[in-house]
Amino acid sequence: MEPIYFADRFGWLHRASGTRGVVLCNAGEVEQLNVHRHWGLLARRLAAAGIPTLRFDYTATGDSAGDDDQAGLVERWIADIGDAVACLREMTGVKEVVLVGLRLGGLLATVAATRLQDIDGLVLAGAPISGRQYLREMRALAAMIDMEYPATVKVATSGIETAGFRLSKETSADLEKLDLAKLAIRPAPRILLVARGNGKSDRDLAARLAGLGADVETMPFQGYSELIQTSVDSLAPEEVWARIIDWAGQSMTKDATATAKQARLGPALMHTSHELETPLQFSNDHPLFGVLSEPVAQPIDMDRPLVVFLNTGLDHHIGGGRMAVRIGRWLAQKGISSFRLDTREIGDSISGVQTPRGAEGLVHKKEPVRDLRAALDQLTARGYRRFVLFGICSGAYLSLHATTEDHRVVGQLIGNLAHFEWPEGLSLDEARRVSVRPKEVILANLRRPDKWLRILTGKRRITDVIRSELQRLRIRLKIELTALADRVGLDHLIQNEPTIWFRDFSKRKVHSRLMFSGGDPGLRQVEKDVGVRGRRICRDGMAKLEVIEGANHAMHDRWTQEALQQVLLDLIDAIGPSEAPSLQKSVTATAPYVGAKDRDMSLSSSVRTAD
Repeated sequence: MEPIYFADRFGWLHRASGTRGVVLCNAGEVEQLNVHRHWGLLARRLAAAGIPTLRFDYTATGDSAGDDDQAGLVERWIADIGDAVACLREMTGVKEVVLVGLRLGGLLATVAATRLQDIDGLVLAGAPISGRQYLREMRALAAMIDMEYPATVKVATSGIETAGFRLSKETSADLEKLDLAKLAIRPAPRILLVARGNGKSDRDLAARLAGLGADVETMPFQGYSELIQTSVDSLAPEEVWARIIDWAGQSMTKDATATAKQARLGPALMHTSHELETPLQFSNDHPLFGVLSEPVAQPIDMDRPLVVFLNTGLDHHIGGGRMAVRIGRWLAQKGISSFRLDTREIGDSISGVQTPRGAEGLVHKKEPVRDLRAALDQLTARGYRRFVLFGICSGAYLSLHATTEDHRVVGQLIGNLAHFEWPEGLSLDEARRVSVRPKEVILANLRRPDKWLRILTGKRRITDVIRSELQRLRIRLKIELTALADRVGLDHLIQNEPTIWFRDFSKRKVHSRLMFSGGDPGLRQVEKDVGVRGRRICRDGMAKLEVIEGANHAMHDRWTQEALQQVLLDLIDAIGPSEAPSLQKSVTATAPYVGAKDRDMSLSSSVRTAD
């Protein structure tokens, strides 16, 4: 697969020999963050079946240019699909195109197809019938996320904010105008409707599409609820994916020489007024991927640390609420480079067509340290010498353990670290159950009917609840003993591995910022090892532990992101220059692909991995 840009939209081209291609129109916003790994899996399987496939990020989403406060986004998203179709035809020479839209992507794809009138097939997978229905579901999802990741501070926003992703008031108003029940033109001759249920709206839509002259096939969306979970818990809907692949390839012809004849162009680059973004594919006994963002308005001071953004859970490299993209581009305006990394089996660092592993084998592990070091090697080869690591939760764990091993790291911002050392045999589910939570969260959970329903229906045993509470009690007792040692002046006698690590960081002049949400369970876990508010590791000022009151565990709310980016900039300023001679680098970029007639198209990566 090859990273590409068409104009300022980022995508992945999966080449194959078929004469019919597929454009994948993603779920959008937080739902796409959750399903990204499985969406890439679908693209690879389509290509393995001989179907050239393009998946991409809409304007102001993912790795594409733009921000969610700009005007006219809904029309841009619909136009993006048309541009993606043109790009796929131009790059692969396919004669027919099928659009596959998931959730919001299905709604947008249908509107785009009615305008293009050259789409041969359309798949609507879990698509809302209207923009109004979609917005209603997003509001409900935002409320559920607030329950799962409670924050004590609520910041009013114009529009809808769901886990840090925003639909502005204008974008919401434009989405409300979309209604598939009012279609007057057949979007495509063949349509596969993958419905979440057997409701009247789905039946009415199927009837309307058939009445417009389309050959409509319907099937239930088996595994929908398992797919649209957080990235850590999301499962691929194998039966639905298999049917989509089979349906898209029906009666398709193949040209054995097609792949060899397809256009192959220069390195993928996106150039804006502030940054040059370069997708990088490399390997450390496993395919790895990341996006390098460099400032263009001024020469780069290569002595200034480059910031590496690390995965949180199984979220891909854009980060929760698109955090890594937003902060990285903000840093570029300050003259600071950054790199958004996917470690193995996360995001776009997945090989083959098999269903990727679940989170248990991937997060809060030390194996990704090797992948991070491979990334630093790539960046060192480009002239960067010093690095600051940025990680939330499991990303914080990776940052900490990479910093202990790699002396190129001169700073780290780690948020809501759960453990200094992940306990042997502790599963993610068990960690959630035994985490020490503030009383506000405990009381809120006691008021949730679904919690009691799980016990009453036998889905969770009362003995498990008791065991979890006993483990919480043991941790609380250790925290209290640590606090007592601090108060009586005996904390210097407590020596453990974390205090040794941070003593070494101080000798190496590594600056650390440990950021926690107020009342986060990780804060209490960490305090039992390094003292209340990190007293035993913060004496010399090289490490600082700070609390952002009101933030949630994922730190994805926009106001929390803005607080973190300022802490990050202050951290970089505190690090200061090294003793090595300063070097400077200027970056330039060629014009991006802007349409089928433009022949200076910077599209495919110069480094490829076979699908």
